[in-house]
Amino acid sequence: MDEPIRDIYEFPKGWDIVDDIKIDGVLYHHGYTSNGVNGFRNDAKNRMCSTVSGHIHGNAGISATASDHRLVWGMAVGCGIDNKSMAMVYGKHFKSKPILSCGIVIEGAPYVEFMDLGED
Repeated sequence: MDEPIRDIYEFPKGWDIVDDIKIDGVLYHHGYTSNGVNGFRNDAKNRMCSTVSGHIHGNAGISATASDHRLVWGMAVGCGIDNKSMAMVYGKHFKSKPILSCGIVIEGAPYVEFMDLGED
């Protein structure tokens, strides 16, 4: 089932296609379970694991939550789409528009970088 995706994106041989992956204690996943404005925060809280989520184009940022024993953060990475493309026309009337950004984790610390699109 992964072969068409592998072929379309011309993944190098040896690359694995996975739904999620944990690296250095941080879970990275597409974000199907992190819907809504606070979804990425709730996802990390429910998993009690620092979590990086995609999927929700109109959310980007970092939010932390803690118990008596652990601090975890959730990060929504926004997206890198062309809002005016035919594939994105379904969102034309959505109040929230896509946030063009990317996320990075350096030595366990999350960062979000936003793309400034100017006035237009």
